[in-house]
Amino acid sequence: MTRDEYNKKIQIMQRAWPESGLRFRKLYDRTEHLTAVKFEVYLDRWRTLGTQQFPFQPFAKYEWDENEEATVMYHLAGGITSDRLDRK
Repeated sequence: MTRDEYNKKIQIMQRAWPESGLRFRKLYDRTEHLTAVKFEVYLDRWRTLGTQQFPFQPFAKYEWDENEEATVMYHLAGGITSDRLDRK
């Protein structure tokens, strides 16, 4: 996935999801270097939709979880409520 595709998906979620239910969780290594940033939304728990490995580096990798996105978008469409979600 390219950076532009990743950013577009995040922007869509930021417009659709309540701001209080969004977060970017930063992950650091033992030497306190930033190694990843996870984009999460809160539905029934914090769900990771996207991960950026090695942020701000030219070799950064972008991953998006299509299954989590589908669950969240289905909820937004009114298809399910959080009490009916599969709690793994």
